[in-house]
Amino acid sequence: MTNTDPTNGTIDSAEINIARGFILESTIAINDGTSTQLFGGFILGGTPGSKAGGHETSPNSCAEWIVSIMSAAEAVRWSDLRGRAVRFKRDETGEIVAIGHITSDDHWFEPAAVFGSWKASRS
Repeated sequence: MTNTDPTNGTIDSAEINIARGFILESTIAINDGTSTQLFGGFILGGTPGSKAGGHETSPNSCAEWIVSIMSAAEAVRWSDLRGRAVRFKRDETGEIVAIGHITSDDHWFEPAAVFGSWKASRS
């Protein structure tokens, strides 16, 4: 995780999508009061028959993502995420790298630490 100070924000939207026809991914739009930035883009799974769909040999990254995001936002339903207050941290390039509970200092989710290099390529 970075050493940057946490920033407060509000979740504008939370999407789960099938990208490029076979990659399951999710993005969270977080508004810090001046702009909205997307958080996510990790490969959470995929359609049967695709490399991303090898669920029997890979960890349950989708459940990890969903539970961690909902927990950080204190939501009991995915549809409740919109409007929830969270904190987030950015890396030196400005990309959001962690999302955290609005008041609990020890409640952070840093997906790169969990998923490693499972970031979906846009090429």
